Amino acid sequence: MNLLILFAGVVFAAANHVEPLSNGLSLGMTGPQIRQQFGEPAHRSWDARSLNYPGFTVQVGGSRQEIWHLTLKRGVSLNCGIGVGSARDEVEKVFGAAEAPVEGQYKLIFTYEGEKVSGIRIDPASGSFAASAEPASALPASFVGTWHGVGSTIGQLELKADGTYASPNGGAGTWRAADEGVVFTGPLEAWNNGRARFRRSSRDLLEFHWAKPDGTKYYFVFGRY
Repeated sequence: MNLLILFAGVVFAAANHVEPLSNGLSLGMTGPQIRQQFGEPAHRSWDARSLNYPGFTVQVGGSRQEIWHLTLKRGVSLNCGIGVGSARDEVEKVFGAAEAPVEGQYKLIFTYEGEKVSGIRIDPASGSFAASAEPASALPASFVGTWHGVGSTIGQLELKADGTYASPNGGAGTWRAADEGVVFTGPLEAWNNGRARFRRSSRDLLEFHWAKPDGTKYYFVFGRY
């Protein structure tokens, strides 16, 4: 799903080919969150860190029991539609021909039987996956609502009480409150790693402001009014 914003006359497109996964699993979940959503693993493992479900297996660890490795099985697909059984050329069209392609915070490892995908493993590209949104009860109610593009930023975001957001053109992901603003997953991760700050003069204005290594600067603003 794409989130398209017109900025300074140019269409800026951000797409997350990995999440959301087709079964609703978020790579930012912790072990307890996974158990809460999917129940106890159907197949017990000798390793308590390994949670084995019919459509996926995760290995969790650390103080947060965060996901260290995720393996997808048949029946669960990436956001781009690729899953076990997909053709190799489908994978290469989306992720290229690299042995272990990296996209954003995800490192993907595809295994094949002939020209068909037989397994998909996803690891953090660096460190750990961004944490999933907190439960709705912990989210500030004052953030919930519709945020509109300001000035040259054309677009709209609806922050929902369940910790998800959506845009009219189909872009979607999760959000959580941060010390100085909001952290988003999904397509908005392409903007400053999903981190938006409140303008110092107003908590009704969220700003994405960052620069690429080549010096190109980006600036998007959403406000409530």
